[in-house]
Amino acid sequence: MRDAIEPAGEIVCPNCSDANLAGADFCARCGAPVGRFTTLDPLKSTYAEGWLFRKAANARIKPIVLIGMWALLGVPIVAAVAVAIIRPAGTPTLRILGSVGIGLIYLLVLVRVTRNYFRNRPGPGPYDPDP
Repeated sequence: MRDAIEPAGEIVCPNCSDANLAGADFCARCGAPVGRFTTLDPLKSTYAEGWLFRKAANARIKPIVLIGMWALLGVPIVAAVAVAIIRPAGTPTLRILGSVGIGLIYLLVLVRVTRNYFRNRPGPGPYDPDP
């Protein structure tokens, strides 16, 4: 029954559909884990997790993710700017500097996400399954 799905002596990669030798743990073409026991060995498991993280990091960012990041992190940035400009009476300077510092960190995250979105937008990313 197994030979009807896959030819004898070969494993098909679920990521790139390339044929690999029967004893292979990782795809020779794309590096995806293909072996049945790949995640049982600690070193192979670490490599498989790293491959998954690299795949996620290199994938094209979807527009909803960009909108969500701006919705989540844009509000604290606006609040930090408002606090710095208005400066309510009795607010310690350290608290204002802290909110401005956090706002700058959020702004850096938003700049990075937006830049990655526009950089990877013209075509699918290297591991993006969507055409």
